[in-house]
Amino acid sequence: MINFSQDIEDKLYRAIKGSFPDAKVSDEDLLALAICIQRAKKSNGDLPDALRSINLAPYQSALDEQAASLPSNEVETLDHPQDGHRYYWVEANHVRHDPPGFPPFTGHLGMARVTLDERRPRKYKTAFGTIAPGDHLIDTVYEANQKYSRHLGYEIDRLDLITPAREVLRFAAISVLLGYKNKNDQRPSCYILEAGTATGQPKVLYLGREIGKPINAYSGYSPTPFACPNHAYLGTLTVKDNDDPDQLHISSRVIKNGASEQPYIDVTIRWTLQTGKLNNIWPGFLLARATAIVLSRAMKKTIPTDCSERVPSAPQAGAASD
Repeated sequence: MINFSQDIEDKLYRAIKGSFPDAKVSDEDLLALAICIQRAKKSNGDLPDALRSINLAPYQSALDEQAASLPSNEVETLDHPQDGHRYYWVEANHVRHDPPGFPPFTGHLGMARVTLDERRPRKYKTAFGTIAPGDHLIDTVYEANQKYSRHLGYEIDRLDLITPAREVLRFAAISVLLGYKNKNDQRPSCYILEAGTATGQPKVLYLGREIGKPINAYSGYSPTPFACPNHAYLGTLTVKDNDDPDQLHISSRVIKNGASEQPYIDVTIRWTLQTGKLNNIWPGFLLARATAIVLSRAMKKTIPTDCSERVPSAPQAGAASD
């Protein structure tokens, strides 16, 4: 680790925390952002002023040393291990409708798929890093049934988790759990979305009672300063014939006086099963890019950031409705 001055540490912390209000920021997150800022400055990359103004020159040698073990390109190619896990290349396309004037952007990342233990929380080693208890709100089939069997009308027999892994850092805006009535079924019977933060903390679960049927729920947390806990999500997951996830469409909208406004943002996430070589991106690159995007949009001061208004008698965050 690098012993940054208090001023530099404060600026790095404010950049991340200001971009992701509900995130917990670690020393590793600060270092990753500093490495990426320094890289962007060297390559004359585009940076918002809030990041470009951070003077990292006194730490250049130390940052270069820390960055030496990282891939030279953002997308890293890995050998496919013989571990029985499935790996996906994920594309997330973000389109903001209101206010207008913001171009769409698309992010990519790798996800790994594991089958959760019935009762014992476990750590899973994957090509992309570790999937561990503490990084998820459900770690076993038993926990899922304790929470959701009464809503589903049956007990889940198998639960597959599809998620970004941890490489010291973790970038985890969304994970998916696929539930099966019988562990040998060819298709899942339900799904659970787990929303989290850019620094890897899981925050809220949303139950989808049937594949292809929408989840309609209050957000319950603030992933960015533009999204409030009292905003509502509409999300629908579809699955391919071989039970790989296909597409997740999420829209977010403001609720005023009990009525929905038009969605202000749509996010479409697509999964592609990776065979042969694997593509992956170091979570630090993802964190830095997301921070830069949020700060750039915040600088325009056109997107509302006031979450003070709360909806009376709002349903429990993550509660599903058909």
